[in-house]
Order: sequence, then structure tokens, then C-alpha cells
Amino acid sequence: MSKLQITAVFQGDSVKLPFEALDAKGAPENLDGCSIRWALSKPEAIDSPVLTKTSENGITIIDAAAGRLLVIINAGELDTPGQYVQELEITLPTGETYTYGQGPFIVKAAALPTVPE
Repeated sequence: MSKLQITAVFQGDSVKLPFEALDAKGAPENLDGCSIRWALSKPEAIDSPVLTKTSENGITIIDAAAGRLLVIINAGELDTPGQYVQELEITLPTGETYTYGQGPFIVKAAALPTVPE
């Protein structure tokens, strides 16, 4: 498992998180036919995500051969400031499932925390 870099965002913001999935040898993982999941949890409740995204809902593959993808967080989905843990998991077409990274995620308080209507 690789370590994801620290990610910091402001509460209430729209966010596009870029990821590059690499195999055990450091080469890009081909994402064709893969199922991808991303989760965000509080460290003390890591098995109870507060936000999840999947390749069917919120994850966009931008270059399958290069292992590049975006996790898209919509405005208002991250409304509680605090320390979190993010995790990226990919299931290959063969059925093998791997965690491609886990790391810190910080939601910072914003002076304008609500989305205007």
C-alpha cells in the first residue's frame, strides 16, 4: 500500500482530487475494466466512511492507460471541518482488489462555510 499525500480542502468547496494509480513496480495501473472506490473516514471510525465515491458515482477516469483518475467532491459534501483519512481501492478485471493508498485528509473551516443559494 502506498501513502497518499496530505490533502487539505476548505469546507463546502467543490474539489477535484487527482490520483495516479501505480502497480507494485511503480508502473501506471491500466484502469480499463477496473472498479474504483474512494472513502473518507474519521481516524477513530475508519470503518464507517463519512463520504464515499465509486467509479459509477463521483470518480472519473481521465487516462486509463496511465492510471489517472479524478475523485470529484461536490460543494457541500464536506461541511464538517476536521482531520480525516482517505483511502483509494481498485478492483482489477481479474477480481483482485488492492488498496492503492491511504493518507491524511484535512477539511479546513471556511469563513463562508455555506453554499449560496
